[in-house]
Amino acid sequence: MRPNNVTIAVQSDFYQAWGTYLTQEFETTAEVYRSNQTAIIRLNETDLPRRVDVDRNRVINLTSNNYNDVTLTGESIKVDKGVNNTYRVSARPLQNGTMQIGNITSVEADSEIRRQPLDVMFVIDESGSMSRNDGDTTTRSEEAQAASKAFVADLNASRDRAGVISYNDGDGIYRITDNNRYITSNFGTASAGTGLNETIEDIPARGGTETQNGVRKANNVFSMKSDESRNKVMVLLTDGVNNDCQDWGDNTDNNDPFDCGGPSPTDNELTVEYAKNAAGDDVTIYTIGYGDSSAIDQALLKRVATVSGGEFYRADDADELNDIFDEIRRSIASTQIIARDPISSNITANGTVHTPAVPGDDNQVAQVKINGQVFHNINDPSTDSQYSHVFAINGGDNVSVKAHDYECKDGAYATSGIIREFNDTRYRVARCTDIASHTAIEPTRVYTSGDDITGLVTRNYNSTWQDNITSYFEQYDNIGVANESGNYILDLKSNQAVVYYDLPNGDKSENMLVLLFQVGVAESDAEAAGVVNVEVTNAHVSG
Repeated sequence: MRPNNVTIAVQSDFYQAWGTYLTQEFETTAEVYRSNQTAIIRLNETDLPRRVDVDRNRVINLTSNNYNDVTLTGESIKVDKGVNNTYRVSARPLQNGTMQIGNITSVEADSEIRRQPLDVMFVIDESGSMSRNDGDTTTRSEEAQAASKAFVADLNASRDRAGVISYNDGDGIYRITDNNRYITSNFGTASAGTGLNETIEDIPARGGTETQNGVRKANNVFSMKSDESRNKVMVLLTDGVNNDCQDWGDNTDNNDPFDCGGPSPTDNELTVEYAKNAAGDDVTIYTIGYGDSSAIDQALLKRVATVSGGEFYRADDADELNDIFDEIRRSIASTQIIARDPISSNITANGTVHTPAVPGDDNQVAQVKINGQVFHNINDPSTDSQYSHVFAINGGDNVSVKAHDYECKDGAYATSGIIREFNDTRYRVARCTDIASHTAIEPTRVYTSGDDITGLVTRNYNSTWQDNITSYFEQYDNIGVANESGNYILDLKSNQAVVYYDLPNGDKSENMLVLLFQVGVAESDAEAAGVVNVEVTNAHVSG
C-alpha cells in the first residue's frame, strides 16, 4: 500500500548531523531533540519520492479509477493521471507458441506443396454411337480422346502414371503391353505420354456398350500395378446405356445410341458391383455422360460415382467436356493442408502506428505495406507467436488495438515442414508467402482482472485445433484464471488486459487471437524501498 505520509526518526550520537542530512535530502526542515538525541522529519505526499507517489509514478490499475483515469471502449485503451507521465506499453500473443489460426483447405499441388502421386485410368466407351458427331466436324470419340490427352499433359510428368481402357460389348482378355488398348507404357509415367496418346488415338468406335467390362478391366490394372501409396482415380466416359448387342443396322446419321432393346439390368448391377470393388481398393470413380441426356443412363453413372466417392458430370459438347476433364484433374491433383491464415495485430497510439516486431531474420515472413507501414504476418509458423509490440505513450494517449486479416494470394501457400495430426489425419502445415487484400478487425472484447470469462472457457473448443484459453496461462506464474463456483474469473496484474479477437472459423477450425496487453507498472511490482537508505560502515558490540 502507498503511504499518505512518512515520519522518519533517527536516534544517534550524531543526531544533529542526521538532522542536517534529512533536511538537505528532502528539502524539508527536520526537527532535532537534544534530550533524546533524535532527528525527526515528517514527509507529506508531495515530499515523497516520485516512485512512491501514485499520482506521479507509473503505477497503473486498469480496473480502478482511484488514482488514474481509465477508459476501455471497444478497440481503445486510455490511461491518464493528469501529469506529464510516460508509460511503457507492450502487447504480445497470450497463446505463446500455440497460435493456430487457419483452416484445412484443398490446394493444387505444385513444387512447394507435394501430394500423393496419381494413378489415372481413362475408361472410354468405344461403342458405335461414339462415332457420331453433335453438329460439328469431330466425333464424340475424337473429342473424348482430345480431352483425355489434355488431361495427361497437365499431370506431373515425373510422378504420375496414366493408362487407358476402351470398352464395348466385347469381353476379351488383353495382354499388358505398350501396343494394346488395355494399358500403355506398362502404366508408365506421364512423361511417357507419346505411347499413351497413341493408344488413346487408336480407340475405335464400334459395337454396343458394356460399361461393366471397362470398370472390371480398370480394377484389374489397379490391382496389378498400383498400391496404397498412390492416389487411384478412374475416369469413366460413356454416351449411352448398358447393352450387349451390335446393331450395325442402326442409322448412323442420327445422334441416338444403337438401339439394342434398352439397358441391361444385369449389366447395370455388375457395373455397380465392380464400382464397389474399386472403392474397396481405394479407387475413386468420376463418371461422365456425354451427348444427349435422354440417351444416357444417368442414374447408373450417378450410382457408380456415389459408391466410390466420386462425382457425376454431364457434357453436351466438346467445350463442356474439356472443362469437366480439367475440373477433375484439378480436383485429384489437389491436396489438403492446414493453411495458416496471414494476420497481423495493428496497434496505434495517438495516431502513431506501432507494427509488430518479429525477432531474428524475418525475410521469409510475408509482409504487406498499408499506408506506408510494413506489417508482418504474425501467424507464420516459422516465427510462431514470437512477435511483440513495445513502445511508449504519454498519459492520456489513446491506444487502438486492432488487427488485420489478410487474404493469401492464389498459389502463394508453401509448405513449412511441419506436420500436424487432426482427427486422426496428418496434414502438412503451409505458410502464406504473399499477401493480397486486408480487412481491419476490432477486438471482440478487452478483459481486465476480475472479469468473468466463463463464456470463453466453456465454449466448444476442438482441443486438437486450438488449446482452451485457460491453458494459455500455464506459462505464467502470477496470472491466470480462477474457478469460483463454476465461474471463471480472470486474475491479472493491475496494469494488464487481455485483448480477445474472435476470428472467422474454417469448416473444421476454430480461430481466435488473444493478446496480453500491459501498460506502465503493476501495483504488485512497485516497490517503495529506498526512501531512506542507511549503510552501516562501523559497528561496535559491547558486553
